[in-house]
Amino acid sequence: MFSNSDIVCAIELGTSKVSALVGAVSADGGVDIIGRGCVQSQGIIKGEISDVQRAENCLIRALEEAENSCGVLANCCLVTVLVTGCDIDSQSGTGSTVIKNSMGQVTMNEIIEAEENAEIINLVHEREIINKSTSYYELDNRRVENPENMPGSRLDAHVHLVHGISSRINNFTSLVRNCGFENTEIEVIFSPLASSFGIVSHSERENGILLIDFGMGCTDYAVEFNNGTTGSGVLQIGFDHVANDLAVGLELPIDTCRKILASGELFKAYEDKRETLDFPTGVHGLRRIPRVSFETIIDQRLRETFEIVKAKLIASKVPLTFDGGVIATGGGSLYYRTREIIGEVFNAHCQVRSPADLRGAATGLANPCFSASWGALKYAAVCLKRQGNGNDNAFDRLVNGINRIFDNSKIGLGNIRKSLKF
Repeated sequence: MFSNSDIVCAIELGTSKVSALVGAVSADGGVDIIGRGCVQSQGIIKGEISDVQRAENCLIRALEEAENSCGVLANCCLVTVLVTGCDIDSQSGTGSTVIKNSMGQVTMNEIIEAEENAEIINLVHEREIINKSTSYYELDNRRVENPENMPGSRLDAHVHLVHGISSRINNFTSLVRNCGFENTEIEVIFSPLASSFGIVSHSERENGILLIDFGMGCTDYAVEFNNGTTGSGVLQIGFDHVANDLAVGLELPIDTCRKILASGELFKAYEDKRETLDFPTGVHGLRRIPRVSFETIIDQRLRETFEIVKAKLIASKVPLTFDGGVIATGGGSLYYRTREIIGEVFNAHCQVRSPADLRGAATGLANPCFSASWGALKYAAVCLKRQGNGNDNAFDRLVNGINRIFDNSKIGLGNIRKSLKF
């Protein structure tokens, strides 16, 4: 049925859910979903592990569910793990090299050397690079998309580097290893890069797009332009903070507020033009709260959150020109006002997007909540198919980079390039 070498898995340890998607990589390089497990999250707050034992129990249950649905998880040879929180930040790096070969043309060796030099940045000792993506190249001070085989004397690689606190990132990989993947290759990917890989098209990356993954515990974002990442980051503020705002502002139990948000009751009231939401108080009492009170509190929190994202992009000197508009995904994007507020903050067209190119046992996965998981599974398929592949067409890629394997050592840059070209 499936070769042992064909099976990959993507794991998400999120604030609202812990999930595992199992895929079989096909001959064409695509991936078919053959199993899945998803349980309510415990022991994870704002995208970070706060209680290892509870989080591990959740992952074990999700993996058991996935194994029961496909029966081949034990054959998995590569796992991708989504990470967020962890004080993740990003910055630009520039690396240069002189063209030394006798032909005076750029070879893959010079490209690798320039990108490797771009990685040399000053990080405090407890931080490490997670992913990198080449934003663009300059050959003799002229911007080029693909410098390979072009004549020149100096090549500069401008690279987007994502880094976080090592110990907190290790919490994710250690937990996964402890759940049965001791001898399996594990690669880490920053959540918004995975979401982008899962739902953003080649042309959108080329023309410029802002992706906002609005989750329960965190808001992740990434800017793509010219098929490279130019900005990314995370706020440890998510849609669950809205429930807390409602609980405080309207003096309601937080579980009641979470239920209202999760059930879509506010949108139904909006559609039905109901002016109030009613809540029982005691045996015969009834408290009526204007719908506009909920909407006002939620709008304020959402607007503030996206304004912070905008301010962080401006501070990083990322141009706020997105010809492809803004894509919103994640659980918080399902709220009916999210798209409109993002559009107003960034003065751009915003659309809510879910995974659309799913293959295999994909029932229920065409949902913004699974964009990052689907992207991570596609990423796992690319990593697996490209390992050891001599095809060096390196320039149509989203994430190439510095990813770690199960023993926490670094993969050689040349092998990484071979692994991650797509």
